Order: sequence, then C-alpha cells, then structure tokens
Amino acid sequence: MRINVDETLNYVHLFLPYFDEHTVQKVVEDLNNESGTIPSNVSSSALGTNKTVVLTVKPPIVKTTVTSTASTSSTTTTTVATVPAASSSVEGSNVVTQPTANTPTAVEVTDNSQPMVVTTPPMAVEVPTTVTTTPVEQITPVTVVEPKFDREEVVKFINDLGILNYDVRIVRQNSYLKSLLSLSHLLTISGLYSSAKENICNEIVERIHNHIDKLKQMGKYDDLRNQVLEFTLKTRTFDAVSGKEETELQLDFFSTTDTDVDRQLRMADAKMQSEGIPNIYGAKFYDDDNPLAHKIDVIIFVNDEDCMRQLEDYAETRFHNLKDEYRLRVLNLNEKLRKQYDDIVRNGDIVSEHNFRLPEYINVNLETGGKLYDDHLFVDEKGYAMFKLNSWEDGLLQIERQRDDFVCWLRNPSRGAWALCFPYEMNGNIKEAYPDFLIVRKDPNLGKYVVDILEPHDQTRTDNLPKAKGMAEYAKKNTAVGRIQLIHRKANGDFMRLDLARSIVQEKIKSVHTDEELTRLFDEYGE
Repeated sequence: MRINVDETLNYVHLFLPYFDEHTVQKVVEDLNNESGTIPSNVSSSALGTNKTVVLTVKPPIVKTTVTSTASTSSTTTTTVATVPAASSSVEGSNVVTQPTANTPTAVEVTDNSQPMVVTTPPMAVEVPTTVTTTPVEQITPVTVVEPKFDREEVVKFINDLGILNYDVRIVRQNSYLKSLLSLSHLLTISGLYSSAKENICNEIVERIHNHIDKLKQMGKYDDLRNQVLEFTLKTRTFDAVSGKEETELQLDFFSTTDTDVDRQLRMADAKMQSEGIPNIYGAKFYDDDNPLAHKIDVIIFVNDEDCMRQLEDYAETRFHNLKDEYRLRVLNLNEKLRKQYDDIVRNGDIVSEHNFRLPEYINVNLETGGKLYDDHLFVDEKGYAMFKLNSWEDGLLQIERQRDDFVCWLRNPSRGAWALCFPYEMNGNIKEAYPDFLIVRKDPNLGKYVVDILEPHDQTRTDNLPKAKGMAEYAKKNTAVGRIQLIHRKANGDFMRLDLARSIVQEKIKSVHTDEELTRLFDEYGE
C-alpha cells in the first residue's frame, strides 16, 4: 500500500552485488520501460553514495550558542535557550532582552515561579534575582536559516484546496460495476452518503425486475425459465485401442432439485461482484407459490449479454457522478478512508481524478552543482533545498521570486508518489504531463494564498500543441487555481506566457490544430 504521509516509506531498494555499472544501468532502463500498471521511477547509485535527501515542511530547529571566558559570582546575567524557529517555553519570569557581547555567560535560573514564552529569534532571559554562573567553552555558532513563512500552513492550504491530480494507467483494473459498488460502500461507512450502498443495490434490483416484466409481456419468459431449469448430458464412447469415437448419446434432463439452480445463482452473484444483490431481489420479490422464481429471474438477467452491458453502462455513469459529487468532501475524511477512495478511483478508470495532496516529507535527488534555496516549500534541517535548474527554469523562477506577492515555490517532480499530473492526448494515446513549478502567492485582498501552475516548455517539441490542449482541459476543472501557464521562450530570451486559466484562451484553443496556429494564439493572448 502507498504511504501518503511520508514519501520515503514508498521507496524500494534493490541491491545488485557483483553487477558492473553498465549492467545496472541496463536494468534501470528496462525497469523504467516496463509497461505495467504501477508507475515507477527507477534510479541507480553505487553502494555508499547517497543520491537523495529528505526534505520536510517542518520548521527547522534554530540553535544558538553563547561563549564565556570566565566565571563570575552572583550577578544579574542573561541566558540564551535553544528554541524552535516558531516558539518555545522556558522556565523563569520577568524581563526579555536581546543577548549582547557584554553578557557572554551561560546561567542557571533559580526563580522558576512562572513559565514564559520566548519567540524567535532566540531571546535572553534577564533574571533580577540571585543566579549561579558557570563558564562554558567557546563554540562556533550553528547557522540555520529562519523560516520566512509557515510551511505547514501553506501545505494545509494546498491540501484543502482540492486541486485535481490525475493517474494514467495502461489498462483499467476493475469493471465499473465493481468500482460503483466499492465507492457506494465507502460513502456509506464514511457517513458522507449513508444510504449510498442501499440505493445503488435497489436501483440494480429494479433493473432486473423491469427486464423480467418486459420478457413476460413479450411472452419470452417461459422459454428462458426452462433453459435455466434444464441441462443436457452428452455421453461419448471411444475405442481404447483405435481411439475412434464409436457412439454418442445425448439426453435432456430437467432439474428436479434446487441444487443446480443455486449453483447457477452463485455464478450470477459472482458476475454481479458478490454483493448479495440476488438476496436483495429475493427479499423484495419473493413468491411463496414459486420459491425458485426470484432466483431464476436473476439468472436470466445475468445470462443476457445486453442486460449486463447496459448494467455496466449504468454503473459507469453512476460511478462518475458520485465521484464528481463527493471528490472534495473526501478531503475531510481520515487518511485511511482517503486512501481507500483513491484506490477505488484509480482502479476504476484508465485516467482517474484524485485530490492533489502533499506529504510532510519528500525525497529529492541530489544534483551536483545545484543552488541553495531558502524559499522552497520543502527544506532540509538547516532550512535549505538544493536544486540544479537550467538557465530557462532559473530565469523564470527569478522573475517569480521578485513579485511582491511571492511566498514560495515547489519543484514538481516527474512521476513520484505525490507529483502533480495532468493527462493529454497525442496520436490517439493518453499520456502524462508534469508541470515544472507550483508558485504560491499571497493575495493581499483576500488575505489567503493563491497557487499557480507554471510549465516552461520548448515550443519546438512535437508534444507542444497536445500539452497545451491538455492544460486547457485541466484548467477548466481547476477554478480554484490561480494562473495555469504554458511558457515559451522567444529568440531574444524573453518569456512568453499563455494563461490557460483564462476562459477566452480555453475557448480559442479548441480551434487550434497546428503549432503555427498555437504561436499566433500566443501572440494574440500571451503575456
């Protein structure tokens, strides 16, 4: 099962002793090229070389030390405590002052009458009572960046926003009937729709009953009933020496017991996902004069291919309606139920919609020659994150960081457990796209955050237009997101942005069929 809280728990390590580097790389390529249903992102490293680092949204601990060269007797002095970046409590009372170079001595407070909260940066506590001083050795202070914003608050905002995320598979795992019944069960036990399972089963029962009524009106029911009750026994005789068939005897029998009917009913129930629908049908339409009638009705319905195809069509429509109606409400459920919902939705469609959620911890690759950023959403224990961006990505990011409303940014990985993905169609196939950046801004008018999605993309690539259309479709369903921009680079190095969150752009791109037409759309509506 996938762990959504800590991405590091989703990693699998495969050790290949005695394999040379070339062979390992070939194994990596083969694993990445696997056309399975479980997305994977495989990388290699030599033993003892760590190529990944764990980043978190938890604020780092701010550590500060003071130095002393001599001890003194009872005097009024100051002390500095190691406190979290947000706040901490220390025992003591009275006045808070900043430590200075003239008070380099660590102290032990003897007046502990009242607790006091000390906020960052770490503050010194001045105690106007008798204190005991102790000399300490000189230590080099630890430099830790202080957070410029509340990372946990930003992550909570993003997770509560209900941004759409997609999972693209090669094949669909479950039938829509199974997915519908599983989803209705989840909605029932979660309390979001307490009568969901009951209502869905009753709707299926009504479909069976309506079909049986039509058969009776058309005069076809009795023939189908007899087909259920009779079975054919064929006996063939072979010559043991020559192997030739000598005789064939065929006899027709009518079932005189309920045993075979019950066997057929179990098979019918299995085709309807073993959810007890025959029992529900029997409870509603049981006939004392004909106790086998309700069983035969269900068997006749399931044996009809047209009926089962129509039932699957009904289940597909009902499943998607329920999913669309309750997708955002699922955000309020606990982690276990949210995961069950994601699994049901993921197995129900080749392209499935989910709620974008960020964990508290992520793994990122360490890249040599990278640059340290203190405004990335996820950071290490010192408050930094290192990324190696190309000149295009770095240039775009610097423009965003200079905005007055800029708060932080997030590098969206390709694939991965939590990565933001949208689908697009190219050459008749559904593919995945992972935009490069999420930008978080603070709206001064609304007093809350705004999340933008930016995708710098080389306009000379063959997937340029399909991705633009895919982003437009994605933008239509994500009205809670701010800007959703496809970004090209002009010959002089300037960036040209097409905001697909604008309804006029979404409408215009429908009639775009070539890269040249897309370029003209950039010229007309780009920024």
